[in-house]
Amino acid sequence: MLSELEKIKTDIYRKDLVPKLLESLGCEYISYRGGRVEASRPGGRNTRSVQVYLNKSLTSRVRTRSHIPVGDIYDLVSHLKFNQTDEDGFRKYLHSSKRYIINTLNLDNNYDKNADDPNIWLKRLRNRRKKRIVLSEIEPNETLKESVLNEFIKMPHIDWIREGITYETQEFFDVCFDLQTERICFPVRNRHGEIIGVKGRATNSRDLPDYKYMPIYTFKKSQELYNLHNALPYIKNKNEIIFFESEKSVMKAWQYGYRNSVSQMGSDISRIQAEITRRISTDIKIILAYDKDKSAKEVKQYASIFKDKRNIYGIIDTKDIISDTDSPVDKGKKIWDNLYHNHCYKIF
Repeated sequence: MLSELEKIKTDIYRKDLVPKLLESLGCEYISYRGGRVEASRPGGRNTRSVQVYLNKSLTSRVRTRSHIPVGDIYDLVSHLKFNQTDEDGFRKYLHSSKRYIINTLNLDNNYDKNADDPNIWLKRLRNRRKKRIVLSEIEPNETLKESVLNEFIKMPHIDWIREGITYETQEFFDVCFDLQTERICFPVRNRHGEIIGVKGRATNSRDLPDYKYMPIYTFKKSQELYNLHNALPYIKNKNEIIFFESEKSVMKAWQYGYRNSVSQMGSDISRIQAEITRRISTDIKIILAYDKDKSAKEVKQYASIFKDKRNIYGIIDTKDIISDTDSPVDKGKKIWDNLYHNHCYKIF
């Protein structure tokens, strides 16, 4: 049986409503080409930068220098209408994007049983987690040559030094700078140490906060754990893995001596990332070190991705040691040591 999201896509496909939807989003130069609809972004000059393939999945692409990781029509609406640029944003704005499509295209609401439920994304997340993951059947990220880093200025950035990430640490993680997008960049590597993407962090105020982090070379982040190739021997030795939301937090933890650290590159931990973790060791200790703005309830929700609930812990700042927007490693090694040793609680 088709889900409501699939039914909406089917309606758009059968009724040939892609051009109308793109026009409503401000796209221009809309045309049919080789089994897809192409257009420019709102105000853009590249007439092929937006692409929607005419299949039942309505696979979509946005071709820019920053390579927005759009996957389907819902992601496309989340990006063009609600300014989302990554998988976490696409997921959280899925409900809003769906409502926009239904209202704009005057679609039938009969399949929209959850139209007024703002937490529908959590329900879908739980449903997806029930499906079995077979890692060998997953198409891996394409690898890039090491020479791709020659496109950037290979030098640590002063902004990150001021934030506490040392020159040596930035060199170790290949931090560099992209003149074209004015972003601090770093490669993302797979578990074998091969580059599969490059991410950029905005330094220009006009790109904040909506476009703070963007991929320069896109990749499927749900299939990777940032820094796993470096951290794996330390994880195995200690039989413990620490999850951080951001790559910067991993860099700081690394220089503090906590080298069994990885990042899921966002708030949500995917089923693939959870499976990769459990395959390291069936009784591995998992510590979730989320930013302070995540409540204990939210941390527990994110932790539910792990089917085996043993040995799952969370760093919960119950004493307001750090501020609302901080990662647990942002205030230096001494405070992180305190949080790690004294505020690490079993979740289940």
